[in-house]
Amino acid sequence: MRYPPSRSISLALWVSAALCFGQGGAPAAKVKFIRLEKNEPVLNFAEVQVFSGGQNVAPKGKAAQSSTANGGAAGKGSDGNTEGAWAKGSVIHTDPKESNPWWELELAEASVVDEIAVWNRTDCCGDRLDGVALIALDPNRKPLARVSLRGVKTEIHFKLEKGALTKMKPANSLLSVIQRAKPLRSEADEIPSPYLLYYDKPAPLDLKGWEFQSLPLGNGHFGVSFFGGIGEELWQFCEKSLYTRDATMTNERAYDLIGLSSFAELRLSMDHGDGATNGYCRELDIGRALGRTRYEMGGTVFERELLASYPARVFAARLTASKAGKVSFRLRALQPYLGPYRSATARLDGKDLVLEGRAQPYQLGIEIRVAVKTVGGSMESAVEGPEGVVRVSGADEALILVALGTSYRLESGVFTTGEKEKKLEGKAVPSERIKADLGAAAALGWGELRKRHIADHRRLFDAAQLRLGSDGSLYLTDRLLASEEKTPAQARALEELYFQYGRYLLIASSRKGTLPANLQGTWNMNRKAPWTGGYWANINIQMNYWPAFVTGLEETFEPYFDLFQAMFAQQQAVAASTLRGWKRERVVEDGWTAGTGNNPYYAGGPGSTSGSGTGPFVLLPLWDWYLFTGDKKILEKLWPFLVASCRFLDAAMKVQPDGLYLCDPSWSPENKKGNEPHVNLPGTAYDQQLVYENHRMTLEAARLLGKDDPILAKVRQQLSNLSPVIVGSSGQIKEFRQEQGYGEFGDPHHRHISHLIGLYPGTVITEKKEWLAAARVSLELRGDRSTGWAMAHRLNAWARLADGDRALTLLQTLLANGTMPNLWDTHPPFQIDGNFGGTSGMAEMLLQSHRGFLELLPSLPKAWAEGSYSGFHARGGFVVSAVWKGGALASARVESRLGLPCRLLLAGNWIVRGPGGEKIDAPVDGARCLVFPTKPGGTYGIERK
Repeated sequence: MRYPPSRSISLALWVSAALCFGQGGAPAAKVKFIRLEKNEPVLNFAEVQVFSGGQNVAPKGKAAQSSTANGGAAGKGSDGNTEGAWAKGSVIHTDPKESNPWWELELAEASVVDEIAVWNRTDCCGDRLDGVALIALDPNRKPLARVSLRGVKTEIHFKLEKGALTKMKPANSLLSVIQRAKPLRSEADEIPSPYLLYYDKPAPLDLKGWEFQSLPLGNGHFGVSFFGGIGEELWQFCEKSLYTRDATMTNERAYDLIGLSSFAELRLSMDHGDGATNGYCRELDIGRALGRTRYEMGGTVFERELLASYPARVFAARLTASKAGKVSFRLRALQPYLGPYRSATARLDGKDLVLEGRAQPYQLGIEIRVAVKTVGGSMESAVEGPEGVVRVSGADEALILVALGTSYRLESGVFTTGEKEKKLEGKAVPSERIKADLGAAAALGWGELRKRHIADHRRLFDAAQLRLGSDGSLYLTDRLLASEEKTPAQARALEELYFQYGRYLLIASSRKGTLPANLQGTWNMNRKAPWTGGYWANINIQMNYWPAFVTGLEETFEPYFDLFQAMFAQQQAVAASTLRGWKRERVVEDGWTAGTGNNPYYAGGPGSTSGSGTGPFVLLPLWDWYLFTGDKKILEKLWPFLVASCRFLDAAMKVQPDGLYLCDPSWSPENKKGNEPHVNLPGTAYDQQLVYENHRMTLEAARLLGKDDPILAKVRQQLSNLSPVIVGSSGQIKEFRQEQGYGEFGDPHHRHISHLIGLYPGTVITEKKEWLAAARVSLELRGDRSTGWAMAHRLNAWARLADGDRALTLLQTLLANGTMPNLWDTHPPFQIDGNFGGTSGMAEMLLQSHRGFLELLPSLPKAWAEGSYSGFHARGGFVVSAVWKGGALASARVESRLGLPCRLLLAGNWIVRGPGGEKIDAPVDGARCLVFPTKPGGTYGIERK
């Protein structure tokens, strides 16, 4: 190896190539240019040496940079002196919207390159090279090969052979995937994101394979699971409105006779035989929302790239081969689980396949439209009973497009209409829109469709970043998850991936104009999803949206509001019916409440798995929606819910002889011992804490909006007489106010920690130190091990208690015991809320804003000694970035969207600088907070004195 004599380089850290590829490659070609690209707006990289025949290929002193590049870099000669300043020369790309930033170096001569060395230049680039791609180009600037430099901290060397760049030394990790970089097809091919779920074998094409190993794509409207099969592939579709009767169930009293069902399947049979494969990989690039399967068979590399586009409302798959005329397959399109409650037909519309169907009992109309476009070869389409079939032979490549829809409409009448068969009366499948979507996608073509899809996804995904100290290497996801001997860097890599995976799943399952993420997000292959796949409101649907605000995904939250807005009238009727069932003296018709069981057709009410507090629990995320955005229009939308909720609670609670207002009946959701009935005792902590939160929200909203209503006087009176938190003889938060010692009623190790709702996501428990101490006792006694989502709730609770090491233990327990090989959360079976709760818990460890000020790194574990994050959101309209070293904050940046005064809890001496770098006076108040004024759109730096 050759090293620059001007510095000492450590070779302990190496990075593996971050691309899937086959064993083939183009013949060796002469290299004239070396380019480095990055998938971020700013490019700071390293110094480069290029060798041919053992000699340095000196640069000519001419280089070019894109206008979005920043920082210094140089091409160096063998003597270590800088030759050819990269920061000078002609600018080729001028529009940052059109390309990733890049630098390009012209070599002294065109040569067959033996070695390219890249090393970090710490005086200009910080301490790592992250997400940079190295590209070799011929004299005509045609790309020859590329590799990704994932998080390189020191130095990395490649050799160029057979048209591929090969890393010259294995990564120092048993779990690293060491492969060669694939040759480029075009210069426009983007750099993969740093976040990949990566596997070296297909998932079994069955229900178990779907649940444990398939990989999810989604556009909010529908979800697609892909398995990565070789001879046969399966693309399974789920659409959130397809609820149907389960013909296998005969118990007429079962609550789950009707549930979310698998929507459609596309089964792809490849005509390349069943021979041995080389270089197999299956990956999900969550940073670009792209799926890929790639393998070599018989000297030909086959690749399938997949996406589910929100802008285009289509699924698209591109099939290619490294040799012309090798793309041949049979595609079957079908609807599963046909029977007495579900029928299907198929027809041709020109060359398009059209599958139509109907599902009972809601008379739901269904349509799936499939188009196949080929380059070369031949294609024929046919109908075989209720299925459609497309046969492609001898093509160079093929594009498969799918658009779909149902006759469902999210409207109030769907819930207020009692007869199931009339809920969608007069509603038709939007066939013209489905056809138009498919036609528009076909007209765009794969390249433009893919480009727009990536841009749409990255607009949301790139909003928040987290670095915890991973080494940037690519690991086989299932093996990394299962490994009990992970290095610290490997553990951090898994945690970073898991954090971003939760954000990816929320983007994929909840977008404006869609139904919200359900119990399985937007993915289900079952005849009927577990627990119907509905919107369970005693914690599950709320947990789905816990990461929405803090990780910069506010717009994914709109479907949550849309659902409950459509349910509002029916839930008012449910509130009145509930009061009658509880035999209340006064029944109000303009109250509002919510219960556990809800779905796109049904709004449930309080019961033995949730009491009066569930309505306020539904409203907590809506309140956060306002607190994070500061948008008064959101508060106006929330106001009718708050007032109506207060009216219901006023009629529902019972006044005690001592003046307390208690919920009665009252349950702590789902808590019971064995087969005993759910514990029903007046005034559970769950109900009382949530009523307290409800009343406090209402009074604050009235103040902010200048509203008045007769119910407000009662709310003020009741607020001080709710007794939301009581400490028991064990030092615990009493779950049932009748208990003395911990665990006298119900299951002492129950999965729900409903008596700690006021700790997280509520805040009432955080008001007193003794309540926080009692919450810690309750968590200790409850225990860490539970179902997936319940461990995620515990993670958030420990984070709010500012115990970073315990929070990290919960995160690691969740990964080890509540996470499947495809990183889906398991209850068991699969439930997606644990993924969302895990992501929010990690954010809660690093930023909190519920106490009226910003607290950076409030729950930082010792293992996260160094790291950074950017784009985290806080209440008050602040966007925060932070860097820490040695377990302590090093610097921070706060963007103010609303222009409110910023209160920042910090220990030590700090300087605040304004948008222009000027020092700003920031006195410390009585709560030890730096306080400084801000302007809308201004960014403020925080640094140590």
